[in-house]
Amino acid sequence: MTEQTDPTVSSVAITSSSEQVYSQLNAGDNVSVTATFSESVIVTDDDGIGVDNASGTPTLTIVVGSTNRTATYVSGSASTALVFQYTIQSGENDTNGISIGADSLALNSGTIRDASGNYATITHSSVAANSSYKVDTAVPTVSAVLITSSTSNTDTSEYIMPYSGASRAAYVMGRVDASEMLHICDSHLQ
Repeated sequence: MTEQTDPTVSSVAITSSSEQVYSQLNAGDNVSVTATFSESVIVTDDDGIGVDNASGTPTLTIVVGSTNRTATYVSGSASTALVFQYTIQSGENDTNGISIGADSLALNSGTIRDASGNYATITHSSVAANSSYKVDTAVPTVSAVLITSSTSNTDTSEYIMPYSGASRAAYVMGRVDASEMLHICDSHLQ
């Protein structure tokens, strides 16, 4: 007798990212989301034979800021954990962290089923904004150059250049002589 229980989604979670800097995701970073099923599942695309990622591949929608973004299936067929991936784009920002809406898994003309041929029930709960996956693609800019007093009797002075990005306010500090300071001012403040 064939097993007749449909696989179900046990959980959905953001599980990893690449190149995270200063606890922020930047343009070009990849975010992986894992949908875990109640039993091992097989993924096929719209031609019904494996997955070639050309078309008709299952997707999972994530929310970056207030915008829905599509994470595409990348691996996990014949296991309980299917991995979907999205690449952060320039101009995207999310100060609270990426979230996942309820029932955001879509077949997109593909299939998710168990070895007995039972199609998966793909409904799932939402996932609140995850503060471990904040997004900041704003480029830092120099806001001013301030010359402090010299620490010696030479023409060398210390300088401070505050710069800012959505969450990266900091200072670049160093030493430079007076002739180089004009070049710094010209190149960074125009």
